Amino acid sequence: ITNAQLYTQLCGALHREQEANRQKSAFFASASHELRTPLNIVLGYIDLICEGVIGQVDHEAAETLGRARKAVHQLITLINDLLDLARIERAEFHLHQEPVDLEELLQETYAHWEKAIDTKGLSYRRVGDHTLPPLLTDKARLRQILDNLLGNAVKFTPAGHITVGARVLNDALEVWVKDTGIGIDPADHQRIFDEFQQVEHGPTHQLGGVGLGLAVCKKIVHLLRGDIRIESTPGRGSTFTLTLPRQTRDGKSSENGGEGRPQESPPGRGSTFTPILPRQARDGKSSENGVGK
Repeated sequence: ITNAQLYTQLCGALHREQEANRQKSAFFASASHELRTPLNIVLGYIDLICEGVIGQVDHEAAETLGRARKAVHQLITLINDLLDLARIERAEFHLHQEPVDLEELLQETYAHWEKAIDTKGLSYRRVGDHTLPPLLTDKARLRQILDNLLGNAVKFTPAGHITVGARVLNDALEVWVKDTGIGIDPADHQRIFDEFQQVEHGPTHQLGGVGLGLAVCKKIVHLLRGDIRIESTPGRGSTFTLTLPRQTRDGKSSENGGEGRPQESPPGRGSTFTPILPRQARDGKSSENGVGK
């Protein structure tokens, strides 16, 4: 085989691989959009039932509905991760940079997980600097990253405490989330940031997940010109450290934030999530296919 033929074959294989990746990203985006609407409607019905719109709800039913709502939110989070991944791979992921109060965002993230922390009997500590300068970044995406890190700490810490810290560096801000959980083997430290990768053995694998959250977070952190790293030992817990620049060199938004249009926060990220209520439900009416039957 000649060099020219080999080159042609390699170019053809590369083109086919690129086309396959493009089709995969397009499928993720399309399927995710199609799945999100019915899930929003399911959430709307669950909320209506919990509010007593169609009748009184006893304690046992309320707990069951709460579990159903949690499961739907987990599905929506997965769908959002798939959408983010597809947008990043297709270079359609835009950032909207603005001055962000990091301390306020840390408090909001804790408030979101406070009930889960209390339910597991964990203690929570906020350490480091409390007076932090404004951070020029994408608020919704930073919230997404912090929510993922603290959520993982809660999920993988059966007992003990979680510590969230922040400090000011010369031209950056550093945030870390430390837990006393099950920990991760050093051999898996880089692997957990890869798409659809999990620790295959031990307690981490048993707790489920598809291995997208940290992969998406790392890609977003890089788009924000930051860095994320892990220190962890099995049985002794983990520390995830996030470092973000306070601003770009010229004091303006980065290229991603300046050139792209502001991107709306996906449901559940960066804003209060509002489920879609069917018209009959909003009007307080029932239908043959609705909750009234």
